[in-house]
Amino acid sequence: MTSEENPLDYFKNLTSEPHGVVMSLEDMEKTIKFHEDELAEEDKRVEGTEQYPNYGDDFADMVYIARRLLDHLKTQKQEIKQLRDGG
Repeated sequence: MTSEENPLDYFKNLTSEPHGVVMSLEDMEKTIKFHEDELAEEDKRVEGTEQYPNYGDDFADMVYIARRLLDHLKTQKQEIKQLRDGG
């Protein structure tokens, strides 16, 4: 498996800027949404055909995992804000 095929590299690209700096939640949201839309378009393109989508399973899995983690981080951030605001 090359570094380009490594699922961890896919995940890093979804959540980090160049040089390993973690993106803001807003930037992660934009990047993940872009790739979710891209995956959905590819699924539509091959729907009803015998073609396979033109993306790797690892990439699709990492987009899904990144979305779940981002949703969790946003929930945690909201809960911390509520605690700081007194309720």
